[in-house]
Amino acid sequence: MNSSLGFEDDMDEKILILAHTEPNGSLGKAALDAIETGRALDGSLAVGLVGEKAQPPRGVPFVYVVEGAEFAQSRYASDAAAAEALCR
Repeated sequence: MNSSLGFEDDMDEKILILAHTEPNGSLGKAALDAIETGRALDGSLAVGLVGEKAQPPRGVPFVYVVEGAEFAQSRYASDAAAAEALCR
């Protein structure tokens, strides 16, 4: 995609999937489906996980984790703080 911003055709798309873990640290069906879709796209895939504990998925080149008791229950304030930490 060439544009006035200087992007080139061979530039990889960066795909970041943020998911909240299940109570046991695993990923639910929706999160696993999103990761499979991300794998199918032509780009650089990274997964960010938020929860009390996390079991990173296999076969994903970049996995970022924010875990702890304060992230066990999905809430806007803790999810926003976790997303900010993952993006840094």
